[in-house]
Amino acid sequence: MNIDSESLLLVSGAILLGVAAFMGFAQAKARGSHTESMWRVVHSGGTAGGVQLIALAAVWTLLGGQSPGGAVVAVCLCVSTWLFFIGPLLRVLERDKAGNLVLWIGATAAIPAYAGLIVLAVARFG
Repeated sequence: MNIDSESLLLVSGAILLGVAAFMGFAQAKARGSHTESMWRVVHSGGTAGGVQLIALAAVWTLLGGQSPGGAVVAVCLCVSTWLFFIGPLLRVLERDKAGNLVLWIGATAAIPAYAGLIVLAVARFG
């Protein structure tokens, strides 16, 4: 796979961080309702996911992410992080079935993402 993993992580993280920040407006508008807590999950989870991707981009070379498997790990990280943002967003928009499906797909992508991240770290520093 010929992917610039650092750029993928950085750009994905920056876009997700920006989009998630805007979701704070919806959270603020829903004050005092059950929906507010659902918007908080979207806003906070997306923000955390964006920061995670940006942080990983910053240390990707140190983790040995340029390895052939590193690109796969980076793609899986980006996909799962975005899906973990989109799933709750769909649920707060009352698209529960679609949101749950997206979350399951995100969990499926997260398994190789986080297992691969551990493998990269252990291979590099273990």
